[in-house]
Amino acid sequence: MSTIIVQHHCEELQALRRYRDEYLILDDDGAEIIREYYRVAPIILKSIENEESSTDLFKSLYNDYIKGIYEDLNNKNHLKAKKVYIEMVRNLCKKYDIDLYYSDTA
Repeated sequence: MSTIIVQHHCEELQALRRYRDEYLILDDDGAEIIREYYRVAPIILKSIENEESSTDLFKSLYNDYIKGIYEDLNNKNHLKAKKVYIEMVRNLCKKYDIDLYYSDTA
């Protein structure tokens, strides 16, 4: 999902991947969050792509979430980045009526 949202922002995409692979995976709930991401991301993407305004929605996700997460990662504020990421996924799951199995209130 991040690849589509930040397709023209390679630096941000690399930072998100590095965070996932080097930091998030080490958190107690990191593996669960990553598994859930890979489960729901294709469903979310398909839902967004079916919308008339998908380009605008992708831009909005970048501006409302990804830019801030990227800044947090650059500032080594991993916990805030994680919280914002979880908020983004939860909001998208709610919007598209997708059951989210991850239940932490990070």
